[in-house]
Amino acid sequence: MRLALRLDPILQLHGGPMDTGPVARAAAIASLAGADSLVVPIPATDSAPWKRPLRAVKEVFDGPVAVTCPLRDDPLRLALELRPDMVILTARQGGVRAVDGDDLTSQAMKEAASSLSGSHIRFGVYAHNQLAHVKTVRHHGADTVVLDGSRLAAGDDPGQALSALETLETLSLGAEKLELGVFIEGDFDRFTCEPLMELAGLEGVILGNRLVMRAVALGLAGALAEFREFGGSDGRVT
Repeated sequence: MRLALRLDPILQLHGGPMDTGPVARAAAIASLAGADSLVVPIPATDSAPWKRPLRAVKEVFDGPVAVTCPLRDDPLRLALELRPDMVILTARQGGVRAVDGDDLTSQAMKEAASSLSGSHIRFGVYAHNQLAHVKTVRHHGADTVVLDGSRLAAGDDPGQALSALETLETLSLGAEKLELGVFIEGDFDRFTCEPLMELAGLEGVILGNRLVMRAVALGLAGALAEFREFGGSDGRVT
């Protein structure tokens, strides 16, 4: 299982994403710590100033870099120009990641998928945890679907966690049959992440704030090493 690290929480600790220096340092730390891949945000508005720092991430990080890209023209143009290893299309607004049903079948989605397919950049879509949405993602020619693991990551209610795991298992099996890769994003610790290790078709997980807070105590390399004890990684992402 591959460990992809969202750069957002590290950037918050380094003082923000608009300066190349903090972004490059964060990417270098993640690379030295052994993260398999980075996931870096492109904002829904005012995306142009992110060009230099995102290029710095690609230059510094020793591994594949994915960008999350809202379903809007300016971020998509920037993503096509940067040519990351993967583009993950998200909802139009930055605070919501999953693309809703109307946008998933919209002309904007069709055009975005066509542009990415034509550019030969691997792309995925952050979808709602519904099989119909997973099928629509594949219909657009995506290589990957990103699912929400937050209900499993919360870990407070065993019944809720079991229900969330069953849903993710159904969706990952469906995606595997469609030859669609699966990433699950959540604020996991090593215990809430453990049940995912056996899911069919799961390429990896995208980790966020909780890992960064653990890294403050252990160092990022130590925090990532804890995850590998449960499932390992083949060192490849996207």
